[in-house]
Amino acid sequence: MDVELTVTLNCYAITMGRVAKSLNIMVGGQYVSLDVPAVDYSGKEALSTPIGSHTFTLSLADGESNSFPVAVEWQFHGSYGKDEEGNPIPVDVVECGGYIDLSR
Repeated sequence: MDVELTVTLNCYAITMGRVAKSLNIMVGGQYVSLDVPAVDYSGKEALSTPIGSHTFTLSLADGESNSFPVAVEWQFHGSYGKDEEGNPIPVDVVECGGYIDLSR
């Protein structure tokens, strides 16, 4: 069974250059490293833009159900917001994870 996983960035302002192999995705024990595109946006409305997508082939027989682990790691190496002194707060890595429940 083919499953496409898309990682989307939601923000109000961001400027970043293209970074090779900085987005790591794992689904069901299969790993891929993807390039993240350049984004330059500073608007009043929220931006929702895909930063990476990959199709994984998972083994699932007819009539079967299974839960597959998912992990995403983005080597961001940027900053987000400001601390009490007005200095940017560094963020090296953004991570998330969970499970995809599939039935066939």
